[in-house]
Amino acid sequence: MQSRRRAGTHFGDVSHSSTGIAGGFVAGLYFRSSVCLDSMCDHGCCAGGCIVPIQVDGAHYQRGCDRLAHRRTNRRRYIASVRVYAPIAGANSIATLEKVKLNGSAQWISIRGKDVHNPVLLFLAGGPGGTDMAVTRITLGGLEGHFVVVNWDQPGAGKSYHAAPHAALTPERYIADAHEPTLYLRQRFGRTGIYVLDESWGSVLGVWLVQRYPELFHTFIGTGQMVAFRGNDILCYEFALRWARERGDTQKVEQLERLGPPPYYGQDVAQKEATFLLDTYAYMNQNPAVIRAGNKLRDIAGQEYGLYDC
Repeated sequence: MQSRRRAGTHFGDVSHSSTGIAGGFVAGLYFRSSVCLDSMCDHGCCAGGCIVPIQVDGAHYQRGCDRLAHRRTNRRRYIASVRVYAPIAGANSIATLEKVKLNGSAQWISIRGKDVHNPVLLFLAGGPGGTDMAVTRITLGGLEGHFVVVNWDQPGAGKSYHAAPHAALTPERYIADAHEPTLYLRQRFGRTGIYVLDESWGSVLGVWLVQRYPELFHTFIGTGQMVAFRGNDILCYEFALRWARERGDTQKVEQLERLGPPPYYGQDVAQKEATFLLDTYAYMNQNPAVIRAGNKLRDIAGQEYGLYDC
């Protein structure tokens, strides 16, 4: 079953959840918080004109009037789907997967935190084409006590794989799309600015985003910071070749020499890159101090994804 609600001019399917956590079901919609962040519906519904007020992460849905109370009357973003998952204990906590309309297309975000009043942190995954929703639920779990942690599946990745034609995914498109969740989160949670945490490809996207819209952010936190993609690939290739020679792996040396240094074009670019990049990961993982949080089977089987996403 699904229940239909509207936000502004459109509100899509609000999914049911069977998770047994603190809170409860009201008219088929799950409510997480006993505190509504919108003190009064724009349409005056909270004054008594509604049959049943329903709270989903502090957003105030009204059964009967069938309207959503906006934090701001000019809120322009439409939520298409909300699902509670991997719940977090606490009266003001939030743990949702949401399909939202960003830059004209349906894309997915996860929102997790112990208190919706905490600062908002947007995570930008590596890639392009990478999705970290499942793994960051584990690796960034410690931040959920201090921030509202938002993970965005970028177009062409994970649950947002079909959000845009892949040929249209230029740097400018990524910047424009990353701008949208930033505006949405500021409006939704009533923040003047948010924090942005990113890694690898996401660290470059984050730099571009903060350079273009510095007024929207409190702090930029880059991890696995990328600066020059081509230069980085060449250094990794040269390292893999040098390491293969040092350990006497003649087969690997021949394979890398046949391949030649990057850049690569055309078909099988990812496979060619993997020929030397996997060696850099293997070298790094020899260090016992390196935390290896990734687990492909666990991540694919995570609550964030379904068969369609795989």
